[in-house]
Amino acid sequence: MTVVDFIKKHLILIITVFAMILGFVLVYSGNRGAGREVSGDEKRIKEIVESLDCVSDVTVLLNTYEDGMSAFGGSEKSEKAVAGIAVTAKGAESPKVQEKIIRLLAAAYSIPTNRIFVCGKQ
Repeated sequence: MTVVDFIKKHLILIITVFAMILGFVLVYSGNRGAGREVSGDEKRIKEIVESLDCVSDVTVLLNTYEDGMSAFGGSEKSEKAVAGIAVTAKGAESPKVQEKIIRLLAAAYSIPTNRIFVCGKQ
């Protein structure tokens, strides 16, 4: 069997594998890493956290996912839901300040505290 015969015989499998790899790369490359755009929610979280006493230089990473394709009035609607929040800030070295930030964000975004991580920065 030649290479051409092999490709002809397994063309659907080859295309399927290629499509899966491409899909994986597109899903997991997204808006991550340096140069990604900061969302409006991340800016809002930054402002809220910086309004606390003794906290400054806040950096926020908000992780979201598409939630519940719900049918309403004949059209489908998808909403973004918060999967987790990571915050680094000067002044957040103290466990008391970390707890205050975690409780604030848990209340504001209706997510469990185990999905929020806060640490101090130098």
